[in-house]
Amino acid sequence: MPELSKSTSLVDGNAGRSSRGFSFSSRMRLGGRGTFKAILERGTRRWAGQIGMCIAENKVGYPRIGISIGRPVGNAAKRNRIKRLLREAFRHAQHDWPGGYDVIFLVRPHELMSAQIYAQTLLTLKHQCLLKRHPTPPDTISPSAL
Repeated sequence: MPELSKSTSLVDGNAGRSSRGFSFSSRMRLGGRGTFKAILERGTRRWAGQIGMCIAENKVGYPRIGISIGRPVGNAAKRNRIKRLLREAFRHAQHDWPGGYDVIFLVRPHELMSAQIYAQTLLTLKHQCLLKRHPTPPDTISPSAL
């Protein structure tokens, strides 16, 4: 039997069987209009094309995500596909995220992209949001970086 890689879970039918250490439990999901509203009010927002991110600190010690995607993006099948791809990209990169943040992905209408493009977009947005929230103090910048 051929060995399956971690990145093929959506394609090979193993979507329900996550690899050890890359699980995405329900406690990592944000839910409720009030929760989303509070994060959107106090969080830092950044956009990369048609995908946006709002990030705010939480007190639970691990990252939690929510996805805001409206009807103008497409029919239910397209919206659900985008949500699955975003969750999958986050699941594979969750260990690279600092603990203690709530993240809401904001989606505007666009053509469906590959999982790798969504993953790269999330990585870019993460760096932009965290850089804005915690900029490097001037005294820690090395002269060679200038």
